[in-house]
Amino acid sequence: MTGASYWATLKRDVVWLLLPRAMTRLWKRLRRGPTPPWGDQPVAPAFAERLIAEGTVDAAKLRIAAKPESDMRGQMLSTLQRVMAGPAPGVAAEAARHGLELTRPFHDKRVVELALAIPQELYVKNGRNRYLACAALRDIYPREFQTRWRRNDDEIPDFQRMVKSIEPRLLADIARMEKSEKLAGYVDFGKIRRLLAARGPDDHNSGWEQETQLALQGYLVARYLEWFRRDNR
Repeated sequence: MTGASYWATLKRDVVWLLLPRAMTRLWKRLRRGPTPPWGDQPVAPAFAERLIAEGTVDAAKLRIAAKPESDMRGQMLSTLQRVMAGPAPGVAAEAARHGLELTRPFHDKRVVELALAIPQELYVKNGRNRYLACAALRDIYPREFQTRWRRNDDEIPDFQRMVKSIEPRLLADIARMEKSEKLAGYVDFGKIRRLLAARGPDDHNSGWEQETQLALQGYLVARYLEWFRRDNR
C-alpha cells in the first residue's frame, strides 16, 4: 500500500515499535540534537528562556510525550480526553461574534460510542489506516484519498498550496510587524520566514505540513498580540 520496501517496512513498522520506549526516546533526542525545549515554535528565545527561568513555564512539559504507537485505542481515548478538556477560546469567540454558540457535534455521546465500538482490526487493514471510512465511502471520496499515504481527508483540501498562494502577503505583513520592538520581543519572525520557506506548494503531507502549520500559528499569535495591544490602528 505504501510502496515501501519489505526491509524498510520491517524496520519502521515492526522493529521500531518493539523497541523499549526509553531507547526510541533517546534515539529521537540524539537525532534532534541540541534544540531548545520549545522546539520549532517561533517564539522569541529570550522571552521563552525568561519564562522558563522564572518558573512560569515548565520546560519538561513543553514537549508532547511520545505515546505507544501500537496502542491505537489508547491514542484514540487520549485524543478524545485532550480535546474535551481543552478550551477553544479563539473558535468560541469567533462564533460569538456572529451570534453563534460553539458546539462539538462529534462529541455527541452516540458518535463517541459508535467510534469506540469499531473493532480494532478495522483500524488498519491491508496496510491502510482509516480502512472502514475508506471502504464505506469508496464511491464518494475522491480517488486520491484511497491512495495518499496518510489516506486522510483534510478540512482544507490543499492546505500547502493555499498558504503558498498568500505567502507574499504574509511576508509583507511579517516585515511590517517585525518593526515593532514589542512584537519582536515575543515572536521570532525570522523563524517564521524559515518555516514558510521549508516546503514548496506541492510538498504537502495531508495535513501534517508541520513547518507551515507552525509558521501560521506564530503569525496569528503576532497578529493577535498586535490587535490586543491596539497597535494595528
